[in-house]
Amino acid sequence: MATAAELHDRALVIDGLSYHSDGYTGDVRVGGVDALNVTVCHFEADFTECCIDIAAWLARCAAPDSEWMPIRAADDLAVARRAGKIGLIMGWQNMRPVADDLDRLYLFHQLGVRVMQPTYNYRNFMGDGNLETEDAGLSQLGRDAVRLLNELGIAIDISHVGDATSRDILELSTQPVLATHVDARALTDLPRNKDDGLLRAVGESGGVVGVSV
Repeated sequence: MATAAELHDRALVIDGLSYHSDGYTGDVRVGGVDALNVTVCHFEADFTECCIDIAAWLARCAAPDSEWMPIRAADDLAVARRAGKIGLIMGWQNMRPVADDLDRLYLFHQLGVRVMQPTYNYRNFMGDGNLETEDAGLSQLGRDAVRLLNELGIAIDISHVGDATSRDILELSTQPVLATHVDARALTDLPRNKDDGLLRAVGESGGVVGVSV
């Protein structure tokens, strides 16, 4: 029987959520991580700020001595591993840069963003975050956003999304939904943690729950 270390070495290892502002890769290499979902712009970044941050990451990847490779499709993960690169899955924790203009999703998809969290703790144009006392669920704009994200192939992350808004997303999405950095509320009763029903629903969608440590 293979040891845990042997399984880890053979597996394609993806860190479901990381915040690497300077691109440091030392710990990633030591840990045997192949790719990371990196929050590439600040949670409260607007459209311009987010574009600047994405440009900085793309420039980092394009540098001659770069250890990073942007991941735009699933096959890129294996390509990056063979090339000895760390896969960069560009992600957001708040759709604030989109504001009320869903056409911007086409631009950010072209730039390489592949994971988006509709809300970060509080209410925005899309719906409610997990710190809102009255979670009203997805707005109509949020519903339209879910459909377009599915169409474009941008994964939806519900980690900081409110319960009712999360349920709406899970009911509406035709693609797997992620909860990249949460824990079980039954064990630790905190707003960001998810109840058993939501955790099961993520799995039933074909998605993945990432344990937050």
